[in-house]
Amino acid sequence: MRYLLVLLSLALLAGCPDPRRTRGDDDDVSDDDDDSGPDDDDAGPDDDDSGPDDDDSGPDDDDVAPDDDDVAPDDDDDTPDPLPMCMQTVLEYIEGEGTLPPSTALGDLPAQQLYDCETYQLQGVTLLSTLLTATTTGSVPTWTLETESGVAVNDAATPATLSLTGCDAYTCGLYSNTFTATATVSVTMSQSYGPGNAPFVDVVFGMPSHDVQGQLQSNFIITDCSLGNLNEDLQANGIDIFTVLVNDVSPQWGLAMQLHLLDVEMAAEELSFGCWEE
Repeated sequence: MRYLLVLLSLALLAGCPDPRRTRGDDDDVSDDDDDSGPDDDDAGPDDDDSGPDDDDSGPDDDDVAPDDDDVAPDDDDDTPDPLPMCMQTVLEYIEGEGTLPPSTALGDLPAQQLYDCETYQLQGVTLLSTLLTATTTGSVPTWTLETESGVAVNDAATPATLSLTGCDAYTCGLYSNTFTATATVSVTMSQSYGPGNAPFVDVVFGMPSHDVQGQLQSNFIITDCSLGNLNEDLQANGIDIFTVLVNDVSPQWGLAMQLHLLDVEMAAEELSFGCWEE
């Protein structure tokens, strides 16, 4: 009988759960794939829980060290952001280039029919410019560039040719006095990414404005022909030669500014790639 009681007791003990074990295993050193809560005690990743596993070896985006896995700037580390310095470098370059190149050779402008028997054309035209001052005002992301330049249409040594052909034929020399012109243009900058995800400063110029047109008429000089006779013949047909000249040449200044600023924009962006390499 005592032997049977001992066997019965052993059988009962074998059928009872171990009070030292729980359904979730938080104490082992291997991956715990069975619980529904975070496993903070193991050394391997926990792929089955719904909470974060702070003990694994994957990226941790909450720390204060640099995060090198994303493409956005990392504002949590101690490394200075180079973007403001790069923008300042670009602004200084833009100021140095101004809104016009020193010389723009236009050559022969398109011929125009002034009236039934008279054709007008300017030939051998060159726009000349000397940067006097350049200043930028504003802040991120938009500035305004304002320049003053000494500008002229050709010069006395190499005048353009004013050609009138038809019923009243004239061939005259043409140039202008040098006068000070003001131009303004907006400059917008932002950080962008080029080939190989390399950062650079993206520069966008607005449409430039200038006051050349208002000053050209009083500064044109016509030589090597009888200006009195030319004016008399043209005015008899309702034409003022200086108005024709201004309307022909003034748009060329605006176009020259746009083309120059496009070159400056490309060069400034290329320059800015080096800011992140220093």
